[in-house]
Amino acid sequence: MAFRQIKASGNWSNSTIWEGGILPLTADDVITYSPNSSNIIALNTNISVRSISNYDTLQWNNTTIVVASKFDNNGKLDINAGTKYLTGVLNNYGIINQFDYYSYYYLYLNNASQIVNKSDATYNFSAGTITRNVPSDYQGVEARFVN
Repeated sequence: MAFRQIKASGNWSNSTIWEGGILPLTADDVITYSPNSSNIIALNTNISVRSISNYDTLQWNNTTIVVASKFDNNGKLDINAGTKYLTGVLNNYGIINQFDYYSYYYLYLNNASQIVNKSDATYNFSAGTITRNVPSDYQGVEARFVN
């Protein structure tokens, strides 16, 4: 397990935006925060990490995010066009803007995944769909959106 920090704007998959030039691995804790900066990070690849603490702007398009521990949004998360999958718990303390251009784009919450909109947080929903993605033989807690 390691701690990985973003140092600049760009694509998540570009090693030059990461401190030390190393992309995060599955067991890593990620923080998006740079003093005196407002980074914009495009989530342009499937992500699997231990945790994410976001203090900048993440732009989520057409990819899968898997977090083993938690995903805390303290900044801004723009949920854009395309089909997306979340495995884990997304705690929103900041601002989430979901503005898929068409209603046929889905944000799938896998198995027991959750989006939890905390008090004083904002979830702006313009278009798209949030739905559970649970196999028929799944016996656990179902995914949910908590506002």
